[in-house]
Amino acid sequence: MARETSGVTPSRARSAQPDKILAENAFQILRVAGLPIRVHASWFVILVLVTWSLATGWYPTMLPDAGQLRWWLLGAVGALGLFTSILLHEMAHAFVGRRLGVRTRAITLFLFGGVAELEDEPHRPSVELWVALAGPLATVAIIGILSVARWAWTGASGGALFAAVIDQLFLVNVSLLVFNLVPAFPLDGGRVLRAILWRRRSDLRWATRVASGLGSGFGSVLILLGLVVALTGSLLSGMWLALIGLFLRGAARASYRQLLLKRMLEGEPVRRFARADVVSVPPDLPLDQFVNEYVYRYRHSAFPVVDGRRLVGTVDTKDIRSISPEGRGTARVSDLLIPASDATTIHPEQDALEALARMQKHGLRRLAVVSSSGELEGLLSLSDLLGLFQLKVELEDVSSETPSGPAGRRS
Repeated sequence: MARETSGVTPSRARSAQPDKILAENAFQILRVAGLPIRVHASWFVILVLVTWSLATGWYPTMLPDAGQLRWWLLGAVGALGLFTSILLHEMAHAFVGRRLGVRTRAITLFLFGGVAELEDEPHRPSVELWVALAGPLATVAIIGILSVARWAWTGASGGALFAAVIDQLFLVNVSLLVFNLVPAFPLDGGRVLRAILWRRRSDLRWATRVASGLGSGFGSVLILLGLVVALTGSLLSGMWLALIGLFLRGAARASYRQLLLKRMLEGEPVRRFARADVVSVPPDLPLDQFVNEYVYRYRHSAFPVVDGRRLVGTVDTKDIRSISPEGRGTARVSDLLIPASDATTIHPEQDALEALARMQKHGLRRLAVVSSSGELEGLLSLSDLLGLFQLKVELEDVSSETPSGPAGRRS
């Protein structure tokens, strides 16, 4: 789930789906103290744009006699320096979180800066506060180091080139610091606000609701500001502001919904959400009969395969295409069987939140609910969970104190 974003753009945006997208389109470039550092494909786009912007704007202004080659080289150095600052910002969040018991899966650099993918929410307001402040404090330290370096290099050989790079990074980090401290969730300032509200009323849900509401509002303001800027002459800057606003607004809403989803599922057994009316097939069923009597009738994408009541695996309807229509009369369901495994099954008494995490981790849309003796007791469907959650979200608009699910537990 995306935990933090930063740069000249939002810091600390998180939701489950963006994390999955980032994971699928990123590759690891290094590992620092056991923490994977990854680069998303979109990062190369922003790297080129930042380099171009610096090489055609900042450096020609600061160093008019340097020439185009140096402008582009310095632009590349400045862009890499920017993302190094973002990476250090995110690493501060991750390592402070690790020390306080909040683990991080990875840090990913992408279009809007960087994301530290924390595995769970902080469990206390004080933990949230320190994890939120870690990034800005790291940025303050970077600003201090840059200031000292700028002062120490004054008058030295090549000082003009060095000063231009330092000044650019100084301004970027100051902008990053100011932007991230805006009290709008999921920015760092918004998380600080959430920690304070959480501590005051001991209600994480209410605190998240208030802070994410401010974050959504701030995102809307950026969208409107971007449209105004675009219409008054600076199309690229306006579009960028609007994109940041869209990203922030979506991340704020997704973060609140993620908390509601967690509250709905956490502590509830899987059996409360699983369907018991499961259509299963025997392993020795001929494929042509399976297609005619099951696939066309029920139109499911997959069916559990049971021997008696014991689950042996799953058959996926898309795999039927690997066998010609003529051969389906002699082929059996067992020929296409995908054996059951720990990744695709779950015990009926296990936590429903753990089931959702397993589906997200393995890219599954359903889990077979299996007893300790291996008997199939039902299916837990991602679509059913999300449908129930959507109903809860709609009811949240009417009342903030609604039952959380079949058990009636308040979230």
